[in-house]
Amino acid sequence: MSDYYIQSLVGRRINVNKGGPEAKAGELLYSGYNYVVVGTDKDGVVYYATRHLKSFGVVVQSDNETGYGDENALRTWDYFKPSCFSAILDNMLGENIQINRGGPESRQGKLLLSTYDYIVLATEKEGAVYYKTEHVKSVSVVQRKADGEGNTESSNESGRTTSRASGGKTGKASGKQSGKQSGKQRCESSSQSANTIAPDPEFYQEYGFNDLFDRLKLRKVKINRGGPDAIEGMLTEYVGGYVVVYGDKEIHRILPKHIKSLSSL
Repeated sequence: MSDYYIQSLVGRRINVNKGGPEAKAGELLYSGYNYVVVGTDKDGVVYYATRHLKSFGVVVQSDNETGYGDENALRTWDYFKPSCFSAILDNMLGENIQINRGGPESRQGKLLLSTYDYIVLATEKEGAVYYKTEHVKSVSVVQRKADGEGNTESSNESGRTTSRASGGKTGKASGKQSGKQSGKQRCESSSQSANTIAPDPEFYQEYGFNDLFDRLKLRKVKINRGGPDAIEGMLTEYVGGYVVVYGDKEIHRILPKHIKSLSSL
C-alpha cells in the first residue's frame, strides 16, 4: 500500500487486517513515516508499525451515514506524531504499555528503556523482557481505570482531548553503554505508571540488541515468548552469526533476526 493511499484514509473508519490478533476496527487518525495511528473503542490509541500491516478495510457507508457511530463522532484523540515508530516508544518511557494486540509476543508492562533497535519491558511474571523493535507490531498505553466517576484525567482517551505532536524525545540512545542498570531511567516526557507498585527489575543496557547475547552468556534464557519459535536453555555463545543455546535434549543455533524477544530465567 502506498503512503498516498493511506494518507487518503485519515479520518475514516477502517479495519486493520482482516483477522488475527492484530485485527482492530477504528478511526485512522494519522499516517507517519513507518507507522499509523488508529483510535479504537477498546484499546484507545494504537500505534501500528506499517511493515507488519497486511491490509486495510474501509468501512463503506451511505451518503447520510457517518460510519463512526455517535460516540466516536464526538470524540477527539490524544496521540504522538514523532518522526518514526521507534520514536513513539521514546515518548512512552515510564508508561504501562501493551506490546502487540495478541499472540505469543503480546505483553503488558512498564517500558523501562528504548534504544535504536530494542526496548526493555518490566513484566509481572517474567521480569525484564528485551524486545527487538523491528518485531513489535503495535503498541499502546494501557488504559487506566478511574478511581471514581468523572476521574478520567489519567486515561489516554479521557473525555475530549486533542492531538499533540511530539516535541521532545525522538532521538535514540547513542554511544556504547554497558553494565547492569537500575530499572529507574530518566524520563522527561512521560509520567510513572500509577499501576506499577513493585520495584523495577534490574536489566542490561547495551548499544544494540545483539550485544545482549554476550551480556547474558552462560545464563539460562528464554528466547521468544511462546509458540513453535520459543526456546529455553543456557545461552553459551554468539559466534558465526548464530546464538547457541543448550536445551534439555538438544543444542539450538538461532539466527538473531528470528529472535523477537529475550529474557533471563
